[in-house]
Amino acid sequence: MGRVALHRYFEDVEVGYELPSLAKEVTLEQQAMYAAATWDIKGTLHYDSGSAQKLGLPAALAEGPMVAAFLAQVVTDWMGASGTFRKMNVSYRGMVFPGDRLVCKGKVARIYRDTGQGFIQCQVSAENQRGDKVVYGTALVTLPCRDEPDGRRTGS
Repeated sequence: MGRVALHRYFEDVEVGYELPSLAKEVTLEQQAMYAAATWDIKGTLHYDSGSAQKLGLPAALAEGPMVAAFLAQVVTDWMGASGTFRKMNVSYRGMVFPGDRLVCKGKVARIYRDTGQGFIQCQVSAENQRGDKVVYGTALVTLPCRDEPDGRRTGS
């Protein structure tokens, strides 16, 4: 399974923990595949550098949701198969182009229990090779608790 955690439990998480980072080299081919997979064939500026240059951009502009998906991968790889990815909110602060090298990071910002579930809120960000934060935000996941409130054992 590579980087993906098999099981991670709520009780094992602490505020401040840094999730393993993920490096991504953005390519024009990747951008074209993302546009095709999301049926965004009309947005040629995302996979055709000529179209983007007509708009004054240096090259095809990577779609923001593609970079957000990289951040989601950081979180889902870390949370493991037993976790549930609840939601993510991001803010786009910079443009990403083919050839950019992104480092995608996450850090546990808050942990809490609600309705018997263990919630983990993470700060996430993607930085380019110049150190510019091009996307940042938060992700919320739930992790299984070792002992559920009714006394059932959830882990072995």
